[in-house]
Amino acid sequence: MRFFRCVSVCAAALGAVAFAAPPVPVFSASAKPDPVDLAEYRMGDSFEAIYPPTVRASSSLAASGANRYSAKMLTDGDVRTAWVEGARGSGTGEWIEWTFDRTDEKPGDGRETAVAVTDLYLFNGYRKGDSAWRNNGRVRSFDLYIGGKGGKKIAALKLLDTKQYQSVAIPRTVLTPGKKTVLRLVVTGAYRGSGRATDTAVSEAEWIGEGVF
Repeated sequence: MRFFRCVSVCAAALGAVAFAAPPVPVFSASAKPDPVDLAEYRMGDSFEAIYPPTVRASSSLAASGANRYSAKMLTDGDVRTAWVEGARGSGTGEWIEWTFDRTDEKPGDGRETAVAVTDLYLFNGYRKGDSAWRNNGRVRSFDLYIGGKGGKKIAALKLLDTKQYQSVAIPRTVLTPGKKTVLRLVVTGAYRGSGRATDTAVSEAEWIGEGVF
């Protein structure tokens, strides 16, 4: 009986090891020169201009006066506005989600794997001003999922604690024609701000890709 129990327990343990998910790749951000004209940031034929995603977040800080903090602030082209999470604490576990919708495009044009997301460019923190940037938290790290809720984690992203423009690579993710592709960033760590508030902010975030002809 003891031998049978040992065999069963050992087999279960080996099975758990055999089927454990492999570790995801870790990508670290690098600083980039700010765009020459921030007033014209996001204008022109960018990847997202050709394949515009919709964006939403798990929470947002309540509006204050004329200031708005929804996920839409991430894509408004204004580095002085920001998405600010609205959860208690530093925002760990909160998420931002982009949906690329290609359901109106039919497969079969020979470009099924040509359109893909390859990088994330962003302004971390609240760049409204120097004090706003220092006082509010910034994202230290994200986990990247494909498929939204219940999706598959495909990478861990480590960001810089800087006002400067930065970029981080991701695993090449194809936007398949005839389908929707959902990319979700989950906050896994934050750089704490120097102010009383524990809010964490991101001013702008833009996916960069290939396959725009």
